[in-house]
Amino acid sequence: MPEYILRLGTEQGDVVERTTVSDNEGLAREEFENKGFYIFSVKKKGTLSEALGSLSLREYKIKISDFLIFNQEFMALIKAGLPMIQCLDVIIRRRTDQRFREILENIRDQVKSGASLSEAFASQGDTFSKIYTSSLMAGEMSGDLVNVLKRYIKYAKLIADLRKKIISAFVYPTILILFSISLIAILLTFVIPKFQSFYANMEAELPVPTRILIFVSNFAKENILFILLGAVASAFLFRIWKKTETGSVLLDRMKLKLPFLGRIYLKHSITQLTRTLSTVLGGGIPLVPSLEIAAQGISNRVVSLETTQAAHKVREGQSLASSLEETGLMTDLAIEMIEVGESTGSLEEMLNNISDFYDVEIDNFLAKMITIIEPVILIFMGIMVAGMLLSIYLPLFKALETVK
Repeated sequence: MPEYILRLGTEQGDVVERTTVSDNEGLAREEFENKGFYIFSVKKKGTLSEALGSLSLREYKIKISDFLIFNQEFMALIKAGLPMIQCLDVIIRRRTDQRFREILENIRDQVKSGASLSEAFASQGDTFSKIYTSSLMAGEMSGDLVNVLKRYIKYAKLIADLRKKIISAFVYPTILILFSISLIAILLTFVIPKFQSFYANMEAELPVPTRILIFVSNFAKENILFILLGAVASAFLFRIWKKTETGSVLLDRMKLKLPFLGRIYLKHSITQLTRTLSTVLGGGIPLVPSLEIAAQGISNRVVSLETTQAAHKVREGQSLASSLEETGLMTDLAIEMIEVGESTGSLEEMLNNISDFYDVEIDNFLAKMITIIEPVILIFMGIMVAGMLLSIYLPLFKALETVK
């Protein structure tokens, strides 16, 4: 029988994780619902076959822009005093994305049947983040859903802006690298073979660089199909491997150890943690469940797992600052500011300050990196192309010298 991992909410407001063996997901849910738990999510335990299946059976992901617009409209309707069902009906009529519309219709039907709003959203699997469903639950518990949604919208915009900056910073270098690879491939498969037929009529021995280049060109031309198939197969297997628990953790650990970039990956993870934790705490959820929810919002699996361990230590009575410090991943600045926040009762504000500080640092680093990496790529591309052209024309220069 398959094994399922469930994230559960207790009557005391804690978030816990349990593992069970059951015939199907429905029975696993029913087992813990009967015990009085609130179910956040149910996932089959990660295996290689599951990773293979996930390539073709992905959860539907809503565009960030569409989701932000939805939440802004939703908040405005709730603020206007409309009943929940009517709010959802109005929003559903405005949706042009058919799949998103079907999901919202399913949520509306569940709310009509007596389910809470957070339960209805959480039942949609990974379509909506745990941060969002937990924020809704906090809003329902506090009776202040409007302010909770306002806080979440602000958080989502900040995260989306940071993601856009990181992606845009790597666009131009990626284009340069792809252009370099394409140019080298053209030289190897089309240009060099033309010169090879010319060199075949020369009785003189070709220079070593030219012979090496011709060998590489012949190999590439004769085995182009196998090279392409190998590249595609390697990419496919890599995608499968990185979706497994072992693969994702190992890959994220390697990212943190990269020279220069490793510190930025770490600071980005700290920003995700502090920004999310501040948002969830601001919604009225206690520290331990908030920390467990924030751990799920960290893209780096190593930092996420260490944060979950820190949550267990906080549950046992240890301070947040010392628990995070023991992970060995948090920076001294972050630990110091969290400690001040705990001591003064301004933890939420300090967490936001950490996020803002590292956002600026990441922006500055990306700007500097682009100014350095672009000329480096251009110089490398120039050296490669110049070296290949020199190897091509070297026999001609040697022949001219012989004639002279």
